[in-house]
Amino acid sequence: MVKIAKQENYTSVLIFHNHPNSHPNYYDCTKPSKQDIKSANSFAKILNSNGINLVEFVCERGKHYEFFLSPSNKFLPLTEFIKTIEKVNGKSKLKNLFLHFERIFSK
Repeated sequence: MVKIAKQENYTSVLIFHNHPNSHPNYYDCTKPSKQDIKSANSFAKILNSNGINLVEFVCERGKHYEFFLSPSNKFLPLTEFIKTIEKVNGKSKLKNLFLHFERIFSK
């Protein structure tokens, strides 16, 4: 996956897998299993260390359910992102409200 993602310049990998359910009135197969979570963590460790994000989904009866999201710190350095947002946003609720007004009405 890493080789293909880097070769194609992808920043994220999305994994969808099916949980068949022949008795939806009796069973809920929309939740990940322990093995799903274990494999997602393994994939995330490898992908994230290479600067690639991972999002995983379980699919049941035509619907998808996100159960795992692991952004790479190389993709979006969280510490710097938070500092930038705090600098722009300020710390007051009123300032935050004005930013929302600006976003909505400045078109």
